[in-house]
Amino acid sequence: MTCSRYGCDKPIHSKGLCQPHYRQAQRRERGLQKPGPKPDPSKPFSRYNDETSHHNKRIKCAAGHPFDGVDTSGKQTCSICREEKRKTHCPQGHEKNSINTSPSGNCRICARDNQRRYRPLNKYGITPEKMTELLDAQDNSCAICHIKFGTGAQRPEVDHDHSCCPGQVTCGKCIRKILCNNCNGMIGKARDSISILRSAVYYLESHSTEDLFGEHYGRS
Repeated sequence: MTCSRYGCDKPIHSKGLCQPHYRQAQRRERGLQKPGPKPDPSKPFSRYNDETSHHNKRIKCAAGHPFDGVDTSGKQTCSICREEKRKTHCPQGHEKNSINTSPSGNCRICARDNQRRYRPLNKYGITPEKMTELLDAQDNSCAICHIKFGTGAQRPEVDHDHSCCPGQVTCGKCIRKILCNNCNGMIGKARDSISILRSAVYYLESHSTEDLFGEHYGRS
């Protein structure tokens, strides 16, 4: 016997219908759901769970707000998040303007502060508290020129023995002192060579009529 549907000559599978037409009828009885076990909305990331479904990403922003607009490029936008980015100040109190605000809406001042604060930790293994302790021990000044940090363009930099750790990340045991960026660059250009630096001192002494270093820094 063949399927009872008009024009179908396939053999009967169940209830007078072939297998494709029988499955179609079953889907209609379930409300056009796909065949298989009924979905459980309590399961994580179920398409029937409005809170966790991945399908919500098509109608909601990353913060969970429903999209309510479209920009010039055709991308969906969220007015709530757009207003959040238009705040006049960052959480640390810095005013947001075209100079200190990145295109993503982040504060450049906070980003620089975080970089200075956590770069010693990532590169040298020095915590912010340890960095403060080292600066206090040096009276917040460079170990070579003794200029206070923050004066002009002077900024503190950690000096370490490059013969121990020549790469970007150090072991943390070869740290020497805190230098300003100028002095740290000076010994770096000299490749940490004592003979090169002594030769530079002899060169300056032989071509100078007065001790400019002592005069400038109040030394004799």
